[in-house]
Amino acid sequence: MKSQNQDLQHLFHRALRRIRQGAFVTIQGAALTSALLSGPAGCTDEAPATDDDTVDPQGPGGKGDWAQGEGERNTTMVSFTGDAWSECRETSSRTGCYAYEAFLKVLIKPVADVSPTAKKVGVVYRSVESYLGPERTANGTYFSTRPDGLEEWHVPVRVLTYEDLFKFNVWYQPGNNKTYYDDNNGELHVFTNNNATQVIQAAPWESSVKVVDGRVVGKVRVRVADIDNDKIVGMHCTVNGWTNVLEFGTGNGGDKNKFYWVEDTWGNNEYWEIDLDVAAPGVTEFRYAVYYEHGVVNDAKRTRYWDNAGGSDYRVVRGSGGSRG
Repeated sequence: MKSQNQDLQHLFHRALRRIRQGAFVTIQGAALTSALLSGPAGCTDEAPATDDDTVDPQGPGGKGDWAQGEGERNTTMVSFTGDAWSECRETSSRTGCYAYEAFLKVLIKPVADVSPTAKKVGVVYRSVESYLGPERTANGTYFSTRPDGLEEWHVPVRVLTYEDLFKFNVWYQPGNNKTYYDDNNGELHVFTNNNATQVIQAAPWESSVKVVDGRVVGKVRVRVADIDNDKIVGMHCTVNGWTNVLEFGTGNGGDKNKFYWVEDTWGNNEYWEIDLDVAAPGVTEFRYAVYYEHGVVNDAKRTRYWDNAGGSDYRVVRGSGGSRG
């Protein structure tokens, strides 16, 4: 169970993040006041965390993992290839598969004059849903050597269904008392178990967008996993069957045709909304797909996750009063 101090610190960091995102947050009661008073003097939203800060370790100011703490970022020595897959390991007649083994493909550069049996390769990972859960370490196994001399290793990560969206850092110990890592320039890598809707999912049943009098107006609501403090939530849409594409990105509450944060919800998720007001003379159908972009700062590798209603697009027909997949 989280301690009271962790609760207060987490509340404080979440409030600061909302301020950075330009969203207005009201937190009633004495909780935030207590968190502010208990924090270090002179603390700002950009101040580094103290050594005993265990809140939101993957967020700004939070502590890194053990590999980041003792190692050197070096993608020449070790890198995540971006390739991953999973296999079901436990099933139930009622719920289907409930435990997976994810396999992450890693490349390393061998070091001369070191025993091959001394090297270790693995990942440090944490479930996105369990933001205060423990970081865990998984060790990999050698797979093959490529023509360029790099070795391919596979790192298996065993997870239950509710935790199979996770962030991770890849590490390598050649056996020479050094540790190298690839943490995507501090933004970490993400495993989604081949299901992008874990990251972003439109909520048409809670949206009010409609096509009326040559305009597209109303709200579209989406649920996003709280993977990053810095993120882009956006939309591709069309009023003429994808002959022309409109793209709307991230803004602040009150902006038209821009997504903005609304509230936190269960499972370390958030709700975001966009207030649409698009002139479209003669439009009869509005189609859209939504996306979440990870790795948007620090020159990290960017990854875009889509929800396009399973390839069918979300659609709003004139006079229908709502969207459908």
